[in-house]
Amino acid sequence: ILELYTRFMVNTNHAAEEVKPVLREMLAINPESNMARNLLLEYAVEDNDTAEVVRIAKPAVDYSIDDPVFYYYLGVAYFQMDSAQLTVKTFKKGLQHVNDQTNLQLLTNMYALMGDAYHQLGDSKHAYECYDSCLLYRPDEAMVLNNYAYYLSLEDSHLDRAEEMSRRSLEKEPDSPTYLDTYAWILFKQKKYAEAKEY
Repeated sequence: ILELYTRFMVNTNHAAEEVKPVLREMLAINPESNMARNLLLEYAVEDNDTAEVVRIAKPAVDYSIDDPVFYYYLGVAYFQMDSAQLTVKTFKKGLQHVNDQTNLQLLTNMYALMGDAYHQLGDSKHAYECYDSCLLYRPDEAMVLNNYAYYLSLEDSHLDRAEEMSRRSLEKEPDSPTYLDTYAWILFKQKKYAEAKEY
């Protein structure tokens, strides 16, 4: 009955604040209600409420619900809370639930953020593995190309590869100040000073 009532409220454009108590009541009765948890998660994401995202998504992960969306948003929330270890742990668990129906953007975002979290933990090896996995699915993911290139340049490692990845990110977003800065920095590291100054 609560599920039918919720569908009626959503279809008749009731405000989120009216729908949320009904959804919470549904979860109190059945904590594994995907419909209620998904809709509450959607509202929390729309409100940019990180703490609420954790409150909604963490029980889904604890129940081992196999929808990778919960793992993704919980991992993002942990990342926003500067908890790199929990981010990695959550995404690793979420990747076990990925299948052919999983949204490709969600999958690549998971790998990209997990790479950033590993980098925060000082684990370059696993960070680069995550970036490589992301680029395997989406070779032109500009943010990953930029971050990967920048981190390689900080290590003075594989500068030719870093330059190529940075250039590809600029091809996708030629006016990005961040990507221009990374490319100039890599050119500088390669001692291509005139080009670096131009960028």
